[in-house]
Amino acid sequence: MTIHWGKFIQKRDILSLGASLEEKASIVGRVGILMLSCGTGAWRVREGMNTIARNLGITCSADIGLISIEYT
Repeated sequence: MTIHWGKFIQKRDILSLGASLEEKASIVGRVGILMLSCGTGAWRVREGMNTIARNLGITCSADIGLISIEYT
């Protein structure tokens, strides 16, 4: 799966920790979708999303289905 990072990252010269909330949430969601599309179990997807979110300094609450993710 190709990820077109340039479509959602506004400033390329800052670290992910300094990114906006929208960009951080997008990274967390894309990691979850990548894991889910590879057949990873829901609890591992949730764990991966939570790990990324903690490292970015945000909180993630995810509802993971067989082919979809809803998260805040």
